[in-house]
Amino acid sequence: MTTDEEDRKKKDEEIGGWGVEGSTSDADEGRFKVAELPVATEKMYKYDPKKMQEKMLPRERESPMYSAMKELYEGADPMDIVDKKMYQRGGVQQCRTKMEFIEAGRKIALERGIPSHSREMGIPMCQRTMENFKLVGTDAYATYDDINFMNNTAMQQMMDDLKRTVIVNLDIPHRTIQLRLGKEISPETMNLFMETLQHRLSGGAVIQEHMSEIHPMLMKDGYAKVFTGDDDLAEQFDRRYIIDVNKEFHPDRAEQIKVGIGSKLCCAVHEPTHRVRTMDGGAIVRSSAQSTTMAFCAAYRLTGESILSDIAFSTRHAQQVRMGEPLWPSRSRAPNEPGGMPFGYLSDVNPGDCETPPIPLMECMATGETDVMGQLMASLMNGGGMWTELTTNAWYGQYMAGGVGFNAAGYSVLMGGFVDLSALTGGGGEDEEGAAQFGDLMGSMGAILGEHKRMPAKWNTMKPFIHMACHMVMDQFDKYPTMMEMAWGGAIRTFAVGYAGSMMAAMFTGDAQLTQMAANYGVAFGMKEGWLRTGWSGQEVQHHVGLAYASSLRPEEGGLPELKNCNTPYMSYTVGALGFPMFCYGAMLARGSSWSASPLIKVTFADRDLAFDFRNVVPEFAKACLREFEPAGERDIMRPAR
Repeated sequence: MTTDEEDRKKKDEEIGGWGVEGSTSDADEGRFKVAELPVATEKMYKYDPKKMQEKMLPRERESPMYSAMKELYEGADPMDIVDKKMYQRGGVQQCRTKMEFIEAGRKIALERGIPSHSREMGIPMCQRTMENFKLVGTDAYATYDDINFMNNTAMQQMMDDLKRTVIVNLDIPHRTIQLRLGKEISPETMNLFMETLQHRLSGGAVIQEHMSEIHPMLMKDGYAKVFTGDDDLAEQFDRRYIIDVNKEFHPDRAEQIKVGIGSKLCCAVHEPTHRVRTMDGGAIVRSSAQSTTMAFCAAYRLTGESILSDIAFSTRHAQQVRMGEPLWPSRSRAPNEPGGMPFGYLSDVNPGDCETPPIPLMECMATGETDVMGQLMASLMNGGGMWTELTTNAWYGQYMAGGVGFNAAGYSVLMGGFVDLSALTGGGGEDEEGAAQFGDLMGSMGAILGEHKRMPAKWNTMKPFIHMACHMVMDQFDKYPTMMEMAWGGAIRTFAVGYAGSMMAAMFTGDAQLTQMAANYGVAFGMKEGWLRTGWSGQEVQHHVGLAYASSLRPEEGGLPELKNCNTPYMSYTVGALGFPMFCYGAMLARGSSWSASPLIKVTFADRDLAFDFRNVVPEFAKACLREFEPAGERDIMRPAR
């Protein structure tokens, strides 16, 4: 026997042996020997899991995630798989909103004589921890009920401001008036048109005295403003009617946007909130067309069927930009509804980067522009609250699922600071500390890349980073049963894992198409291989079929991420894929661009006179949680005195 064979035999004997002598089968006796299978023993394992846990726990207890989870779950060990306080937490009494709802339900039942909201109905609930989480960047604490779309007036106003907006090109109707009627277009006539349009958007009539009008207090947030990339043209307007690109954006970013818009003269029309809450997005598109047409007729004294039809066409259809297209028939929704809004448009709605120079993220890392980097990351998180709300809470939870409210849990995971950028580096909890860890990682990448502004947008280049990000987030879930309880649904964890891997691709390459591949890959393969499944029921199907044609540009398959929307058939019922506005925005920041899909959308929502402040999304939500946000579109002026 050789030395190698002796060593192998000795090693086999140490771990249980292969039964070298063997055993003989009755049927095949005398023909061959059948080797016995090895016996599994603890000696076969190189590491003792119990000892490893004892070594790791002291270090793990120093992590931000451990502290955050311990605080959230009232001192319980975040890594304990058993909740020792179950059934001892006081039930609904631990949640202020639940107690408020119970009292309100009792009052309604007494008033109308029919039972209402009652905690005694259904399966007994509220025995686990009813978490109060801190909204990122604020001092406000919220419950799941506070961030339910139906309870949060700021969330409702945010979506109303999107649905009530239409952008109209004013060049074509002005050219029609010049060529067809020979009328002069001057600063005086253009400003008269804008003043007339403000009256019309406030519910006033401008053509016939027999028209019924609307009380201005019901329509007080309806207004319009113009913008252009031509500074000389912008100076022709009364400053009250203009969105000044030079004032709203960093000089370098303003130059990019002005080049993108060119000499076009556009008008951002914001119909009153009361109209969109009473009607829908389709009514807004038609009302905007009617308002601009009537304003042209009144300002330029237009008569005659022929010219009116031309003006109506130019204001209703010619280069008109809607926030969203009509949904496919089974959804039965009109234009300007959330499901039809392209992800690129939703990305451009975030003006958080307006005051920063358009420097690519990798260049920020390489040159040490830490202040710019921090502002851009803050802008990304600011938009994250808005996009998660619009796609997951409003569209998926309310429009698609019927409003059961489970989507609020997914929102809390992101905006509670537990699965933010810090999760990519194993941080969590306090977003400042996690962001610092993430900054260290990105700084290291910047040093490696040197003067390169972006990583190559190649799959083999990014795949290891996507793996790393997805596995880090999954590792957090595996280590903390408390985090698994907070993000209790497979769909919620799908969002967290897909978001982490995709953002790596977006911020390193600036390629939204590659980011789309990363989103599907992270869930369909990374998460599937690690946990054997992704979401509930058919939840995982969309991600599995999505990867196969994530690079396709056919509308019903892949499509450009910036031009896709929640209504895309294969992703209409999947939470994880609805982080796409964030992916588009991250890619935009990585490129050093000033808009994702349209400079017109970017300028429109940089306007500070909107009812909802899109620059401070989460603080606005926090104000609503504290019952301090005042929405528009209320009917108090027409209600009985109380």
